[in-house]
Amino acid sequence: MRHRKYLQYVQNTGGNATVAQFDDDWDPIGPMVRRDIMPDLVTTDDAGFLVLTDQGRAVLEQDG
Repeated sequence: MRHRKYLQYVQNTGGNATVAQFDDDWDPIGPMVRRDIMPDLVTTDDAGFLVLTDQGRAVLEQDG
């Protein structure tokens, strides 16, 4: 899957990445990639941190 590395990024940050951090870490394509993976594969929790959805976790397990 083409978004695997971005899903791994969210997983590897352990729930500590924000939208702004994602965009900055993947500059200049961060906002574009984020639009592709949100909200189906990645969403934000109540505190504003990025988290994998059930579908996002399933993709990583499937491709793993």
